[in-house]
Amino acid sequence: MAEVLLLGDLNVDVLLRVPDLPVPGGETLASQAVVRVGGSAANTAVALSRLGVSAALVACVGDDALAETALQELEAAGVDTSLIQRDASRATGLVCVAVTPEGERTMFGHRGANVSLSPGWVDRLAWDEVRLLHLSAYAFIQPPQQDAAWRALQTAHALGVVVSMDCAPGAMERACDDVMRACARIDILCLDEEHAMAKCDQPSAERALASMLDMGPKWVAIKRGAAGSLVGDARGVHEVPAFRVPVVDTTGAGDAYLAGLLLGRLRGLALPAAGTLASALGALATTRWGAGLPSSAVADLRSLLEVARAEEQSEARGSFLQLASKALPRSV
Repeated sequence: MAEVLLLGDLNVDVLLRVPDLPVPGGETLASQAVVRVGGSAANTAVALSRLGVSAALVACVGDDALAETALQELEAAGVDTSLIQRDASRATGLVCVAVTPEGERTMFGHRGANVSLSPGWVDRLAWDEVRLLHLSAYAFIQPPQQDAAWRALQTAHALGVVVSMDCAPGAMERACDDVMRACARIDILCLDEEHAMAKCDQPSAERALASMLDMGPKWVAIKRGAAGSLVGDARGVHEVPAFRVPVVDTTGAGDAYLAGLLLGRLRGLALPAAGTLASALGALATTRWGAGLPSSAVADLRSLLEVARAEEQSEARGSFLQLASKALPRSV
């Protein structure tokens, strides 16, 4: 069994590089088109696998060509796909992503078979070697996937398995009540600054983070885009600077950030060092086209951390960079 179970969406992403977004009723021409595996949980699973963590995805796809495309790419990245359910009555999830020159992406998604994941399917999971369950908040949008997510959360909580949850903006807007209710049983929570402040009714990210910690999570990470992130636990709150890299495409950057945070937790890092690793991985994800990470991810990440450490003047941040680098596997 895998070290990490990830429950959420599995899609095929069609990425289009466009000069701009057209006005309603207009059109634009893409200079590049790429088809890749996608979905928040799937992206994080690929990133973890690239970093030497055994990861299994719990999701649902259709019985179609899109499913084969997604599964083949996951398997090529080393992700365990044996826990993926099939629903022949629905199409595999599909997302069209328009990426403008500054790297910003606009998404149009159809969740398709993702929503069909059943609680009964989750009951079949073996938990003997599982150290961490990761839930994508998208899984809480509608049943039966919503019920499957709750079933997995309750089981993991009862077994003492660490649980993490990523609250992407789209999920927060559609499943906020369930997401906020789940926080009491979440160990690691990750969300963006705007929604953290809005849902906690707080004027700053720092206060929102404190409110989130009061709800139950042990670690909270608030992503702030180019401004870095804010991470906090019972020991305190830490600002994590962003890594400066040439941005090509921001698709999947938040999913990669989360993978870094989870790797840090699995390898025993304190939160500031885990947050540094997460920030580096999120930055690395923006330097390539599409979500996911290349097979050279470990070498690329180690190089990014070493360059940052050589340029760092703060002794404390330098130590976080060193610890983050040591958490990486020697080879994958």
